[in-house]
Amino acid sequence: MKKKRLLLVEDKPDIAELILYHLEKEHYEVVHAEDGEQALSLLKQQTFDLIVLDLMLPKMSGNMVLEKIKNDPLLKNIPVIIESARGDDADIILGLDLGAEDYVTKPFSPKVLLARIKKIFLRKESQDSSHFSFTMPQFSIDSSSREVRIDNKLIELTAIEFDLLLCLVANQGKVMSREKILQNVWMDEVYVIDRVVDVHINALRKKLGSISQWIETVRGIGYKFRPDK
Repeated sequence: MKKKRLLLVEDKPDIAELILYHLEKEHYEVVHAEDGEQALSLLKQQTFDLIVLDLMLPKMSGNMVLEKIKNDPLLKNIPVIIESARGDDADIILGLDLGAEDYVTKPFSPKVLLARIKKIFLRKESQDSSHFSFTMPQFSIDSSSREVRIDNKLIELTAIEFDLLLCLVANQGKVMSREKILQNVWMDEVYVIDRVVDVHINALRKKLGSISQWIETVRGIGYKFRPDK
């Protein structure tokens, strides 16, 4: 099987060395960029299966790099995992809104990053044999085509955002605890970051616009999808 090629964009040598060691140990082919400009240059010259992108970079912020990637037709489909300092929720939400697939918060265990990378590749490679669809005049979701439409307009979601929305819609009217959502969306992944569900829900609501209110917060428990709200 051909090795997956990853681009690591990280300016701290010690962190980069640690991540490189663990990724290469898992048989990934990894190219390292020290700043955003070098990363964008490499992306024009080579092909990559995934990008690990630090948000705090010299010369150009990680979110600026991410925006350029997602606005480039040739690069926008490459999944991106962003690294952020713990507690920088605003930067994380912006990154997810720009199209990042997932995130890890520093300091993190390399096992956390590896779990997230593996999960993204599993999502891309697996074919869901079951089919679920839900249609209303202003909203539809289809698991086979992995499409969400609002007022007949296609809404671009990351894989995790789609799976999260699908989980809520398929269980409409039921209160889904954060733990239950993690089991359904992140499946057997043990290494999850605090508030990961909340951060993705916030990013998802921003993309859903007029129907964002259909995702109801149940304080202290989790979330519920209520299309009649």
